[in-house]
Amino acid sequence: AARAAPKPLAVHNNCSGKHAGMLALSRQLGAAPAGYTHPDHPVQREIARAMGEICDCDLARQPIGIDGCSVPTWAMSLKAMALGFARLSERTAGKRIIEAVRANPFMVAGTNGYDTNLMRAVPRIFAKGGAEGVHCGTIPHAGIGIAVKCDDGAGRAGEVIFAKVAASLAVWTAEERAALAKFA
Repeated sequence: AARAAPKPLAVHNNCSGKHAGMLALSRQLGAAPAGYTHPDHPVQREIARAMGEICDCDLARQPIGIDGCSVPTWAMSLKAMALGFARLSERTAGKRIIEAVRANPFMVAGTNGYDTNLMRAVPRIFAKGGAEGVHCGTIPHAGIGIAVKCDDGAGRAGEVIFAKVAASLAVWTAEERAALAKFA
């Protein structure tokens, strides 16, 4: 699609899938799509409810920021993030996400993206970097979630720390551990 378009469109943005999902949720909820990015919209309230449930935290009591593509971002502890990622493989939707990513890791971080390369090298890990040095993931076969954050927001440092933590766990084959060590 990007090659066929005469100029980049909103659909080419790296967050377009997230926004499409939110608009689909709006429709499923029977809510008007207008304002779906506002924290008080039914879409965002449902997202906060689901995230709070899987991460075992009350997001209604947490500070909210707005990310670079206009949607709410709730503050939560690294422990809550790691728990949420660990629980992904316990949920039907989470299993579907993990299966889709394993089949197409390119869709997470693109050409030569850290997460793309990591998941190609170690298919049993699920990893997703975020903003400001946050990196999270899960090791579904072991029921383990990982969340790291670099205080200075350095994404590359977060990637290295994530790989180092993952490699230190006794849940890998020798080949997987060696592959993780290259990323650490």
